[in-house]
Amino acid sequence: MAAASANDDVAFSVAASFADVWVRQIYPVLQPAYEELLSTTPLRMKAKQGKALEKKEKKEKKEKDKQEKNEKDKQEMNDEEEEFWKQSLAETEKEATQRKIASVLEEVKVQSERRNAYMNLAWTEPNDNTSLQVNIPYEKVANCAMDMFCDTSKAASATDAEATTLASVEGDGTENLGLPKQSLLQCMGSKGGRPWNIPTLVERGYEIPICIIDTSAIPVLGKFKRLGMDVVVNAVWLALYWAIEEKNDKAVSALKHLIIDWPFDFVLIRGSTPEEQQENIFKWTVNMSAKVERLRDFIGLENVNLMRIVMVAADVVKAKLGGGRKADAEIVHTWLVANVRWGTFHCPDVSTVERHMVNWGAIQKNGRAVELIESAVQRWGRNNLLDYPTKLAVIVAKTDATSLCYVVEALYTHMWRKDVSDPYGVTELRRIVPEILWVRSYVWACIRQYPELWTRQGASLVKRFLESPLGFFVKTESPQRDPTWLQSLPTDSLRYFMKHVLDISQGYYLPEIRTALSAISADKGNVEKFNKLPRVYHRFSNMFQIAYDSLLVLPSVASACVAVGGGVHIEELAASIAAESAGSQREGSQAEKKSQDSKEMDLAAFVMQCEKHCLGELEARLVSIVAEGSHDANIASVMNTRLYQNLTASVSFMAYYDVKNARLCNIFEGEGYMMSTVFPTSCSKHDLALHRSFERPVLNDVSCESVSNDRF
Repeated sequence: MAAASANDDVAFSVAASFADVWVRQIYPVLQPAYEELLSTTPLRMKAKQGKALEKKEKKEKKEKDKQEKNEKDKQEMNDEEEEFWKQSLAETEKEATQRKIASVLEEVKVQSERRNAYMNLAWTEPNDNTSLQVNIPYEKVANCAMDMFCDTSKAASATDAEATTLASVEGDGTENLGLPKQSLLQCMGSKGGRPWNIPTLVERGYEIPICIIDTSAIPVLGKFKRLGMDVVVNAVWLALYWAIEEKNDKAVSALKHLIIDWPFDFVLIRGSTPEEQQENIFKWTVNMSAKVERLRDFIGLENVNLMRIVMVAADVVKAKLGGGRKADAEIVHTWLVANVRWGTFHCPDVSTVERHMVNWGAIQKNGRAVELIESAVQRWGRNNLLDYPTKLAVIVAKTDATSLCYVVEALYTHMWRKDVSDPYGVTELRRIVPEILWVRSYVWACIRQYPELWTRQGASLVKRFLESPLGFFVKTESPQRDPTWLQSLPTDSLRYFMKHVLDISQGYYLPEIRTALSAISADKGNVEKFNKLPRVYHRFSNMFQIAYDSLLVLPSVASACVAVGGGVHIEELAASIAAESAGSQREGSQAEKKSQDSKEMDLAAFVMQCEKHCLGELEARLVSIVAEGSHDANIASVMNTRLYQNLTASVSFMAYYDVKNARLCNIFEGEGYMMSTVFPTSCSKHDLALHRSFERPVLNDVSCESVSNDRF
């Protein structure tokens, strides 16, 4: 019978609903046991009843003794009264049950609920499920029954061992194809006798919620209406069916003990109409399920918790081994299986335990990385990119102690920027991590190659953002960003460089980065080669190099200015130096070459100063809006200008005028511009920030000037 039942279990597990299996197979076997249990008084109720009877007997004995002392009032109990007393005792259990339920309903009437009232599980119908669980699959109920009453860890180990043995027999070819493995349900069913592990008391969290509509009417025993936890009720009766089929008297007795002593939560559902009552029942049921998911995010087995559990277990095992022996993954797994009730789906295998040990060994040394992994759970919930042990193992494998935190920060930033909790699969992550590491190497190579960037006051503070992708993101892109920060950097070259870093962070140069990674090892980190790529050159390196060269020349000119006197301007000094150099050329051919070099240096310094002055004046007085990019990008470009930032209460207007006929720009093929119509209007600084009239970026080479109110 057990073998046949096992085969049926395998068949049912594919598609059948529990309701069908209950009617066709389970209930015919359980009917005698169910009817017996239905009429059984709950254990705790019977215990309280016994105490009450004992107390009553003591009181009656005391009164009887008192009566015996007073012979005048002494009366003999006749046969009719004695029979009535015996009948009353026989009816005590039923009356006690009714009184108990009535007292519970009175409490529900006052407080709207009564929790942990221990009663008989048979008082709620086994297969009368709520609307959401009417067609609950048999396999789901069976897995729940195994989780509650069987040692699933042993079954899981046996399944893994069986798969390994079969794979070895079949050979490497079969192993590579992935040998199909039995589910735990199928594995247990095929072995006949199940590894029972029935608790002596019902675990917390398995209370059955009972719906109460009318507190004045005592519900019929066996017809208590549930609000949820249908799978638990179904699983208990299925487990009892399995035990009876196996003829396991010990398991049957243990399950019956739990059935007649099960905690109920009675809940009052209000509503003036049946429709309103049904709606409130539905809301209560959904909120109960949502509560489980809410708690899962805070007290569940997320990645960091699992790693800590594994490592503490490793310390416990190591202490037991003694002699300084190291606890390997297999020993730790054995301890975890023996001491933790993992359930059907959460028992880790040996490889998972080993992965947690390796990951934690690398991550625990970096508190910042641990903080970010835990923060990801709180921001995006479970199953985010950093919550998967396999993906974390990829990160650990491709980084070292110096780069781990950088990569974790970068991935956290990607998740925030994309607003996706798990943007990369395992395969894609193996490609993304090297790209992140390349960016880090490139940035620091630039720092070493251009040391003059960091010699100005305040520039050294910028360096910390280059080692913190998350910090840089918060400063430049997050809702808490500072839109003026890039423009406020001390030098043009530093502004160009940090804007370049921002472009890299946002993935603008991703094709170029992948090209660099595909090159030979010697060229992967070549800064000059990367900066000469067309898009990089036109967008960054051309202008950056000009600005950076000015940093190299200007210090010599400035020092000469100091030597001459504080009243001499750099431009004047450069002009005088150029004149003196021109005069010195007449002296002789021997000094001609030397003077020529000096002239070129001084002239270059003078030209750069002029260019810098012109750029500063243009930046202060001219705002260009091109027909490229998004609406938000154009708005941000205007808000970042000095012209906009320098608006004050006394100078609070900007005038826009069309310059399409100024012919200041060359128009090349394929680079035509869209010009705007003249609109002589003005707006305040606040209005511009909120203004949404630019439905599309159509303005180009539009000049704007700050003017005082008296000019209008």
